[in-house]
Amino acid sequence: MGQTDFLTSRERVSLATAHQEADRQPLGHIGKFPIHTVSRLETYLGVVGEDAIRDQLGFDDREITIFTRVKDPSGFGESRSIWGGVQTVQGMGAPFSAASGHRPLRSADTASDVEDYPWPKPDEIAIEELTPERAAYLHPFSVMCTIPPIFCTLAELMSMEMALMNLLTAPAVVQAAAARIAQINLELEARVLDAYAEVLHRVRLWDDVCDQRGMLFNPELWRRFFRPHLAKAFGLAKSYGMLVHYHCCGAMSDIIPDLVDIGMDILEPCQVHLRGMEPGRLKREYGGHITFWGGVNTQQTLPYGTPEEVRSEVRERVRVLGRGGGYVLSPDHTFMPDVPPENIVAFCDEGHQCIPTM
Repeated sequence: MGQTDFLTSRERVSLATAHQEADRQPLGHIGKFPIHTVSRLETYLGVVGEDAIRDQLGFDDREITIFTRVKDPSGFGESRSIWGGVQTVQGMGAPFSAASGHRPLRSADTASDVEDYPWPKPDEIAIEELTPERAAYLHPFSVMCTIPPIFCTLAELMSMEMALMNLLTAPAVVQAAAARIAQINLELEARVLDAYAEVLHRVRLWDDVCDQRGMLFNPELWRRFFRPHLAKAFGLAKSYGMLVHYHCCGAMSDIIPDLVDIGMDILEPCQVHLRGMEPGRLKREYGGHITFWGGVNTQQTLPYGTPEEVRSEVRERVRVLGRGGGYVLSPDHTFMPDVPPENIVAFCDEGHQCIPTM
C-alpha cells in the first residue's frame, strides 16, 4: 500500500499486523500509563488526563479497563483481587511471595480443595462503562482489553513458591485450579467481547512465566498445564474477529513457536536485550507470522539515556523489526515514573518520523 496521510490509528495498526506499509510507524504502549507518569506528563505537556496525553503524543492504542482489584478498606496500602488474594500496592514482584498478602490456596492439597474455593463470578467483575461519547472517542483507535492470567493468578492464590512447587509435587491441584481460572477467564472474555465488540480491535492475554534468563519452569509443564487453555482463549477472540495480543515479560523464546502455532498475532513486550530475544532473530524466525510490539528498553535507555540515545534506539528498532511491517513501536514495559518526560517526547517524536520500509 502506498503512503497516505489519512489512516486512522486502527487502520495503521491493522496494516502493520498484515505486514503492509503504512503512512508512518504505529506507536503503542504497554497498557495504561502509571499514575505518577500521568502526573509528570500533565505538568510537562500542559494537558489533563491520559487520553489528552496520548492524543498530544500521537499514540495509536487505547484500552478498555477490566477492574480486577478494589482498594482494601484497611488503609494499609493493599488491594483485594477478584480472586480473593490480597496484595500490597507497592513494589514489583513481592506480591506473589509467600511473605506478603493472603494466599487462600496455599494449603490446598487436593482437587476437592480447589473446587470448594469460592471462585469469583464473571458477571461480578466490573468493566469500564462505554457511553456513546466514549465509544465515539475510541472508535478510530486500536482498542484492546486485557484478560487475567492463569499462572500468575495461581501464584497470587498459592504464593509464587507454592505455585512453582505444586507444578511438580501437586499436579492435580494445579490442573484443577488452572481449569477453574481458565473457565472464569473465558466467560469474562466472552462478556467483554459482547459488550465492546463495536470498539475492540485486540484482546490481550498474558502470563509472566519467564524472568530475564528464561522460563521460570520447564516449558513442557507450560505446554501441559497452560497452553490448552490459552488456545481456547485465542480461539474465542478470533471468533469475534479480534487480533490476539499476547504479553509475557522476560526471555520467553522457548514458547514463541507454541504461541504462533495456537494463533498469536501480536507479541509483547519483546525485551530484545535478553537471551534469545535479539531483534534480528525475532524478525528472521517469526516476522512472517506475527507482529512485534515493544522493543525499546525501559531498564536502561528510556530512564537513563539522553533524548538522542532514545531516538537512536527507536530508529534501530524500526529499521530491524519494522522492515516490511509487522511492528508497533513501544517501550518494552510501561513508562515508569523514572523516565524523564523529555525522553518520552523524544520516543514519540522520532517514532512519528519513522516510515517502515520494505
